[in-house]
Amino acid sequence: MRAERAREGLCPAGFHLRRWPPFYLLQLIFYCIVEIENPSSSHNKSPTETAMDTQTILKKFENVGVGQVAALLIGLPGHLLHTLLMHVFAGRSSTSSAAEVSAQYRESRFVRPCPIGQRTLIEADAIAYRILDPRFLGIETSPVVPLGSNAVLGGVNQKTVLGTIRSNEVVADSTTALTLECAQQRALLLEENPKSAEIVRLATSVRCLRLQRFDNVPGFVPHFKAFALATAGRDTGNEEFEIRSVQEHLTFYLAYLSAMQSAGYQMHDVRVEIADVRIMRAIVAHHKLDPIKIGRQVRTSGFSVFQHYRIALPGLVQNIDEPFTQSLEDHGVDHMHTLIQKLWAQVIGKLRDTYPSITFAINLDRAAGMNYYQNGCFKISAENSADVRYPIVDGGFTDWTQQLVSSKKERLLVSGIGTELLCSNFHT
Repeated sequence: MRAERAREGLCPAGFHLRRWPPFYLLQLIFYCIVEIENPSSSHNKSPTETAMDTQTILKKFENVGVGQVAALLIGLPGHLLHTLLMHVFAGRSSTSSAAEVSAQYRESRFVRPCPIGQRTLIEADAIAYRILDPRFLGIETSPVVPLGSNAVLGGVNQKTVLGTIRSNEVVADSTTALTLECAQQRALLLEENPKSAEIVRLATSVRCLRLQRFDNVPGFVPHFKAFALATAGRDTGNEEFEIRSVQEHLTFYLAYLSAMQSAGYQMHDVRVEIADVRIMRAIVAHHKLDPIKIGRQVRTSGFSVFQHYRIALPGLVQNIDEPFTQSLEDHGVDHMHTLIQKLWAQVIGKLRDTYPSITFAINLDRAAGMNYYQNGCFKISAENSADVRYPIVDGGFTDWTQQLVSSKKERLLVSGIGTELLCSNFHT
C-alpha cells in the first residue's frame, strides 16, 4: 500500500510531491538516491556535513508534516524510486511555462554557454592531439558516469556533483570517466593473463560540471573544458611504472604548452612542481594537525601549511640529499621521499635539459590533493601577460583501479589540463 501511494505521488501526510518547494524536493530526492545506491557514502563527509545532509534536512521535512517520506522512499526498490521520480519531474515540467524556462536559463549558473568560442577550444584540442603520443587512445566519453563515481573513488562530496534520477551523475572530473574505462580494459587483460602488465593509455577532452561555487577563485567556472590523460598498468617493481608514466605525462604537457605559445598564447615563468602527498600526511600526523581543517584551508589561494603552522621546513627544494633527509625524518617523514628522489633524477633531470627556461622544484608543502592522490603528484602553473599566476595542469597517482579491479598490484596515473582556463586567460 505504501509503495502504491508513493507511486501516486503522495506522502504519508497526504502532501503531493509535485507541490513541494523545489529546495525540499531536490534535497529529498538526492538524499534518497544516494542512500539507496550507496548507503555508506556518508563516510566521506565531515560530521558537520553529515548533520546538514540528514538531520537538518529531515527536520525540515518534519516541520511541514512529511517526516516519514524519506524513510518511505529509501525503502523503495531502486527501479520503483526512479519510476516515482520520473513521474514527479514529468508532473512538474508539465506545469512549467516558456517564461519560467527562459528565466531559469537567465538565472542558473549551470546552463549558460561557455564564454570562449567553440572554434578556439577545438583548435586547442587539435594541437593537443597532434602532439600527444600515438600510444594514447583518444576516446569520446559519455557525459554521465555511474552515481557515486566521484564520491566512491575520489572522496568528492556528493553535494558538489550533479546527480540524475536514473542513478547517474554528470561528469565532474574527466579523469574519473577515463579511470572507469581503464579499469574495464585492464580487467579484460587480466582475464586473459592474471599477471598482465600491458599498459592502457587513454585521453579525452570533456566538459565537466561542478556545483560548488568558485566566486573567489580566479579563472574557475561551474562548467569547463578539460583535456585529460590516464595511464593504467601493473606494478612491475622498482617503481618503473611510476617513473615511465610521469615522464610521458609531463613530456606531453610541456610540449603542449610550448606549442600553444607558438600558436599565440602568452605565458611566462612556467613552473613544474612534483610532490608526494605521503610526505604531507606524515607531517600532519607528526604535528597532530587536523587534516580536514587543512583540506578546507588549502582552498584559499596562497595558503601554506608550513607557514601557517610554523613548521621549520622549506616549501620548495631542488633536491633531497642526505642531510635534508634527516630533517624530514625529524618531522615524521621516513621513506616517503624515495619516489620523489627517483622522479627528480630520472624524469626532471631530462626535462630540465630540454626546457632550460622552465623552473622545476620539489614541493614539500603541497597539501592539495592529500586525500585525493595516493602518493606522487605534480602541478604546472604559469603567469599570463597580466602577470597573474594560474594552475594549469594537475596530476597524480590514485588507487582507483585497485578498487575497481580488486587488485593491489594495479597502478594508475591521471592528469588533466584546464583547456578552458588556458584559453580564457592566456589567449591573446
